[in-house]
Amino acid sequence: MIFYPLSALINAIASTIVCIIAIVKNRKVALNRSFSYFAFSVAFWAYSYFFWQISKDTQSALFWCRALMAGAIFIPATFFHFSICIIDQRKKYLKSIIFWYLVSLVFILLDFTPLFVKDIRPRLFFPFWPTAGIAYAPFLAMFAGLTIYAHILMFKSYRKLSGLKRNQIKYVFLGTAIGFVGGST
Repeated sequence: MIFYPLSALINAIASTIVCIIAIVKNRKVALNRSFSYFAFSVAFWAYSYFFWQISKDTQSALFWCRALMAGAIFIPATFFHFSICIIDQRKKYLKSIIFWYLVSLVFILLDFTPLFVKDIRPRLFFPFWPTAGIAYAPFLAMFAGLTIYAHILMFKSYRKLSGLKRNQIKYVFLGTAIGFVGGST
């Protein structure tokens, strides 16, 4: 089925473009840097997803599934970092940002082991579908919890603001909520 690899490639290219634009526009601004980290994580995930979907054998499919998880592992931490920057609370949450990057590093260490992705098997119409290892459930809890928490913080900030910043947070909140719901499927 061409839909899945094509949508992943479009997502990867779009994420790469916005990552580059954010960092080229002004790399000294924490908001731009944090957004580019988030966009890079999404792009890495999407390129790997594309290669997983076009894999011809089990060994390469397993490699690309584990590679896409490397991108996915950093998505919640980079999104949390970006969310904190957009609500101008970086100093207040700096220790939390560092903590979640460190948690992501622990998951990265587990990523290329059977503890994270056990193996690849045919499922439904997918010839190579990953089977979760024991470390995948805690990762999923972290992914969902941190993503929801970041959205809650943005919503609380949104309610206190007005004008341009309020609109900015509203559109980031809505866009990322739609993206996370779609991507999590």
